[in-house]
Amino acid sequence: MNIIHIVPHYPPSLGGMEVVAQELAERQAKAGHTVTVLTSSNAAKAGVEKPHPNLTVKRLRYVEIAHTPIIPGIFFGLLRAQKPAVVHLHVAMAATPEMTAIASLLRGIPYIVHFHLDVGPLGTFAFLLPTYKQHFLGRVMRNAQMVVSLADSHQKFIAQTYKVPRHKLRVIPNGVGEEYFLPAKKKANKKPVIFFVGRLSVQKDIPMAIKAVAQMKTDVTFRIAGDGDQLNELKQLIAEIKSKRITLIGPKRGAEKLEEYRRSDICLMTSEREGMPISALEAMAAGHAMIVSDIDGLRETVGEDGILVKPRTAAAFTKALDSVAGNAKRLTELQARSRKRAKQYTWQKVCNAFEQLYTEALNAR
Repeated sequence: MNIIHIVPHYPPSLGGMEVVAQELAERQAKAGHTVTVLTSSNAAKAGVEKPHPNLTVKRLRYVEIAHTPIIPGIFFGLLRAQKPAVVHLHVAMAATPEMTAIASLLRGIPYIVHFHLDVGPLGTFAFLLPTYKQHFLGRVMRNAQMVVSLADSHQKFIAQTYKVPRHKLRVIPNGVGEEYFLPAKKKANKKPVIFFVGRLSVQKDIPMAIKAVAQMKTDVTFRIAGDGDQLNELKQLIAEIKSKRITLIGPKRGAEKLEEYRRSDICLMTSEREGMPISALEAMAAGHAMIVSDIDGLRETVGEDGILVKPRTAAAFTKALDSVAGNAKRLTELQARSRKRAKQYTWQKVCNAFEQLYTEALNAR
């Protein structure tokens, strides 16, 4: 099978969508499929990489407008694509979907939309967002062979917001790597360690997490791993609060990230909106007690095996954190429940589901 992944950013860029695209591309290549990734060159120089004999990553030059990469090479790359092929379009930003849809339709190549997160405000052009969703992104999604969302709530949202016919909608959750299933600690930390890893962006609302931890009665450590647009703002906030328990530790990948999961006890996510964050699945597999916003995406991921915080305020998060960090028995119980819940999410299941979807799309075309 010839599979073409279209994704605005790709590792080493940080983010759940990027991780999902990489996991699928690499596993599909190892399974014997011919896989091409078309992405921006923001995290590396423009060029071609071959991390596996069956996998080609093409990092294309781009222009950024309102924090959105415009990548003309995607359009021309699809015009030259070898058929038969299926296009896997990862959606969380504007512009890329439209170029992909037009090129795919011109070539008669079926494409599926993988809806990771609803398109957010476009900076200076935020006032155009409702029009864009209705007349541009909506059309892209309705013309796709299928639209994949991460949870049932997202499926309902897509049907209502983008008017995608129900028969085109599918739900395929994200997966988590086997390496994140860590054994329980033999000896508990004297001071509970709270951990966050991810992109430091507005949607994650890290300032709320910082304020919540700073107000806790229980003595804890809060380690924040990642990089992003809010980095300087977070540094300033931590300096103003003057809390020694909160530390920005920079981006962590591979063995370094695993070590952070190994040393931590609680995963804190104060996001205002989410798809199905990979970092939440990783934290659950690693045996973290989950304290997260009660919002779509996190609600389905964590469920009754963690603490869903509502209302989404610093005071509510502080109360939830103290109730867990200050109670060793409850902390241990939530950690065990996280490990058990994470076992239902595997990348093999995700890959199998997408392979069936590709076959269905090619046969329908």
